[in-house]
Amino acid sequence: MTTTPPAPPSRDERAAWYVRFEHVVVTRSVHGVGVQFDCATNIPSFHRTSYRGVQRTYAELARYFLALTCCGPRVIVPALPLPTPWMARASSELEDLQVLLRRWFAYIAQDSVLRMHRETLRLVEADYSYEPLRPDDTAPAPLIKQFDHMDARIRSLQHVWDGSVWETEPETTPPTRRRPRLFRTNVAPRRETPAALVPAPSTAPTAVPVSDPDPHFSLARSDITRLEKQLADVSLASAGVSKARQDVNKAFDDLVRKLPGLATLEEARPASLQGRLPRTLRSAHTHLQHIVHTSTALMYADQVTLGDAMAYYAHTMRMARQTLQERMSVVVERALARRVVANKQQEAQQLQYGRHPHPDRVEAAKEEVQEAQQQLSALDDYLAKVHDSLQDSLQRHSIHTHQDLLASIQRHACTSRAIEQRLADELASLAEACRASAADALQAAYEAAHAPRRITPAQAAAARMTGRSVPEQPDAADQLSQLRERGPEAAPPSDEPAPEAAPLGDGRGPEAAPLGDEPNAEAEPAGVEPRPEAAPVSDEPNAVAEAPPFPSLVFQRDRERGPWTRLSASDAAQALGGPW
Repeated sequence: MTTTPPAPPSRDERAAWYVRFEHVVVTRSVHGVGVQFDCATNIPSFHRTSYRGVQRTYAELARYFLALTCCGPRVIVPALPLPTPWMARASSELEDLQVLLRRWFAYIAQDSVLRMHRETLRLVEADYSYEPLRPDDTAPAPLIKQFDHMDARIRSLQHVWDGSVWETEPETTPPTRRRPRLFRTNVAPRRETPAALVPAPSTAPTAVPVSDPDPHFSLARSDITRLEKQLADVSLASAGVSKARQDVNKAFDDLVRKLPGLATLEEARPASLQGRLPRTLRSAHTHLQHIVHTSTALMYADQVTLGDAMAYYAHTMRMARQTLQERMSVVVERALARRVVANKQQEAQQLQYGRHPHPDRVEAAKEEVQEAQQQLSALDDYLAKVHDSLQDSLQRHSIHTHQDLLASIQRHACTSRAIEQRLADELASLAEACRASAADALQAAYEAAHAPRRITPAQAAAARMTGRSVPEQPDAADQLSQLRERGPEAAPPSDEPAPEAAPLGDGRGPEAAPLGDEPNAEAEPAGVEPRPEAAPVSDEPNAVAEAPPFPSLVFQRDRERGPWTRLSASDAAQALGGPW
């Protein structure tokens, strides 16, 4: 009893098959960089429909990508995004790399050739480590050569797989001048850190002048070439912007480091302490330090969301250009096969219709013609399949590129806006701290100006003897020092009336004013010249007596309301009512 093989699935059934990669997360460990994802599918070749927590190293993912590129020019394989030195500094969770990697898995799943590839099945269902299969011997020689060079390419990016790419400071621009060999013997070679993995071209541009039978692909190849160069130029310009911002941040950080020394110096100045200047400088140092860190984060974010993204899309354009170049190689091979068929047919006709035909040679020539025609027919069929598949892949690639560029620019704008808002908040906080320090300094100066007057024992005794009360006023010594610094013309008029001076008589005449409530005041000793009577105090309400410059002492003025003069020791003792 014989069993009939199952019928191959129809085109509609194959179109309904799907593979979905979900929850793609980039992981970091001591073993290196890895990828974890979930997979759901309905393809019959898979043993299960759901796979949870599939873990693969980034090196295994790179091997899977290089194995997909051996499919030939039938499909454009998007370039594999790689970790760059900036990504870990922009975000500890590697959000930007995860975004690019999720898009990459989505594009793999949308292409029917890639999602049904045998390596996709092996990547998902491998129990332990993943290892791609070698192409068959029937595959073209360039693809086999490209597969053999896979290990060398993987080893050249070992610093990316183990995560050491984030341990060194990234370089924005390559060095412009090389030192002599004598001075760089111990310098480690600069390791390449591309934004994406792109295999070497399997075919070189041919010099055979063959026109492309499909002008659509010829126009697409020229457009992709120009777009690749423009994206590379944008990436280089973004690197220049990052370099300039890095230099500015370094200079600004050097400025911020000088503020604590200035604050320490200003602490020795009483005027600076009274004005809260040291505290303001230290607060400015803290806020400006945060601003430097935020500016550095903005620099990293710009480089990742704009520079690395544009570099990745440039590598993707390179993959598309190489795919179109491989198709053009097939076109050239078909044109050469047509020439071979024409030459074989001409040789067979010459042998058949010659003067001395040899049947053996004629039959051999006809067999060669048939072989050449079969090869030409196989190339025609293969080129037709490449045309149908590559046309759809090229259309999807164009749509994905436009969407990715828009998404990258939007992500760059959102990220820059969030970081700029942090900068604005930090500057507002600094302004508020300076405003608070200024308010505190003004309040301290106001309180010092309106401090209660310090009364000396001599003033208290004089107040008891004259029966007057000493009002609480600011310290006159401080006011005098301020007035001396500002000048005599800058002294503002006082709104409070000064205490009236007690008239001082000679102790003999009737004009002598009593010094207190005592009935008998001591007379002035002999030998002291009589002094003029003091001018009476005006009883007018608006009249304000001039305050003495040194109220802690006893002063007198003449009858003509002249300047205040200091009393002698004996006169002061007599005025105070006792010996000095």
